[in-house]
Amino acid sequence: MRTSVDASNFDSQLSRLYRGSRYAAQVLHKHPQWQARQAWLDSVAHQSAVETVAALPTTVATSTEELDRTLRLARKQVMLAILFRDLNQLADLDEVVTAISHFADYVVRA
Repeated sequence: MRTSVDASNFDSQLSRLYRGSRYAAQVLHKHPQWQARQAWLDSVAHQSAVETVAALPTTVATSTEELDRTLRLARKQVMLAILFRDLNQLADLDEVVTAISHFADYVVRA
């Protein structure tokens, strides 16, 4: 299983993400800065989805609204990472399930 992204194939891999997931297309449409920041998407592609979860901020929210906002943003980032890697065959089933499990733990700790 490949674990990294060939830079020359990045555009086709991003296109595969759009074709394979309406959710990802909607999120990237709502957050064009993420797609414009190819470095962010490229880093998502080069690290495992589990590492993406581990890199989520651990700041303490001071209000329910801030907590909700932080968790929604984290969910979108993790889902994009999982979808990108899974649809481009960069992640195996173990990585996908482990990332989802770790994200659930992150949410509970929040």
